[in-house]
Amino acid sequence: MKFTTDRKAFAAACGWVNQSLPARPAQPILGYIPVTAAGGRVTFSSFDYDTAAVAPIAAEVADTLADDAGDGTVLLPGRLLTQIARSLPDAPVTVALDEQGTTVTVKSGRATFTLPCGPPDDYPALPDVPPVSGVADCTVWRQAVAQVTPAAGPDDTLPVLTGARLETSGDTLTVVATDRYRLAIREIQWKPATDAETAVVVPARFLTATAKTMPGDDITIGFGDGVVSFQSGGWRASARVLPGDFPKYRNLLPDTFDSYADVEAAPFAEAVKRVALVTGQAPIRLIFTEDTLQLAGGGGDDGAATDSIEAAYSGDADVSIAFNPQYLLDGIGAVDATSVRISMNGPGKAAVLAAPPDDGPADFRYLLMPVRQAS
Repeated sequence: MKFTTDRKAFAAACGWVNQSLPARPAQPILGYIPVTAAGGRVTFSSFDYDTAAVAPIAAEVADTLADDAGDGTVLLPGRLLTQIARSLPDAPVTVALDEQGTTVTVKSGRATFTLPCGPPDDYPALPDVPPVSGVADCTVWRQAVAQVTPAAGPDDTLPVLTGARLETSGDTLTVVATDRYRLAIREIQWKPATDAETAVVVPARFLTATAKTMPGDDITIGFGDGVVSFQSGGWRASARVLPGDFPKYRNLLPDTFDSYADVEAAPFAEAVKRVALVTGQAPIRLIFTEDTLQLAGGGGDDGAATDSIEAAYSGDADVSIAFNPQYLLDGIGAVDATSVRISMNGPGKAAVLAAPPDDGPADFRYLLMPVRQAS
């Protein structure tokens, strides 16, 4: 087997399938990347029994494959190949299997690498692709995933909270995640291929990794039997859905609020970061008055900090409410607008961060539980 391809495409394809390589493979064979050359393209793939990825790229493939190359597939060490691909000089990449079928040479410019091959027959078959359920704008999908997945939980002992729930109803696709201390929800428009309503939980880390590098203008989503797939620009990624009951979150989102404040996002985030230099992960108090938001934290032997910024506050009484600083920063960033509206129902109840009505669509909300303040 021998083929030549563009270096950037080669590196991108290796990086795409690298996301499905397990950090500690239960079987050594799962640490390899199958590379298949046929016709005018080369396809890279990976599979760890939970997630799978496939990336075809254009290439000049030799007309005749070596007899011992089988169907033109070789297994190459995945992480090493990805590191090599990223380090190659800006020149076409040529990959060639030796006559014995035991090693592959990767050449680009003056750089040459020789890698051992794994046995292709030992690699598990990739999962079937679910039928198409609908199509969404890839840019909007990427933004929705970036906004929501930071709210997913990090604790693998609660698997369902490490994922993001995908719900479909008519032409609306909802993405939501929660770790029980905050909740992020984004609704986007999509074009459904069926009338079926679906609700599954997909690993948040998988969604984040695939959304960042998903090519193409549209993303095709398919929901199957315990599997969800995403395809765009000819590239595909799929994952098993997570088991368990996702929290009934809709009742947590208030319909009305007693007060709210509009704050410029950039100064707000900078003020939080400054006060957090003293507080660390201890809560920061937000004290709202008619035209000012004061931030305060710390005290005692560890020092204290205060800061204040302009805020347009509306409510019957001044409000003081405390939050985890990192969760607050995540929310400010996720709103993705020049200003943030913080809507509240008192210091002991959850607040909601969103874009003000005149600064962005009302399709994203970030609910944040307050921290009890010392009396």
